[in-house]
Amino acid sequence: KIKGKTVVLDIAHTGDSMNNLLKELKQRFSGAKFVFLISIMQGKDAEAILEPIIESGSELVFVKSHKIRSMKTSELMELCGTYNKKNEGKDIKTEMNKILDKIKENEVLVVTGSHFIVKEVIRIF
Repeated sequence: KIKGKTVVLDIAHTGDSMNNLLKELKQRFSGAKFVFLISIMQGKDAEAILEPIIESGSELVFVKSHKIRSMKTSELMELCGTYNKKNEGKDIKTEMNKILDKIKENEVLVVTGSHFIVKEVIRIF
């Protein structure tokens, strides 16, 4: 828990690992809603990573966790097309605090997409 809120840190960075993460989240947090703070590195199959999250109806907040290797948040936004539960975040600390301030008891913040974002969250919080 961070600031009394449930937070899951996971380095899922492939379509298969994201599918496995979502399956586990749904089992452990039955009935909960998920907000994903996510950063994806260039060269990864971002569509395959994002597809299961979009299919789950979860909210997405995109940030850059590595100055050079992260995909641009605008590119990630474009990949989501008309999906309306997406936001382009400013930076990890700002977005973590925003999400933690707004999520309710039945919501879980999931930080994922790369070991870079998980490492930064651990460093900050």
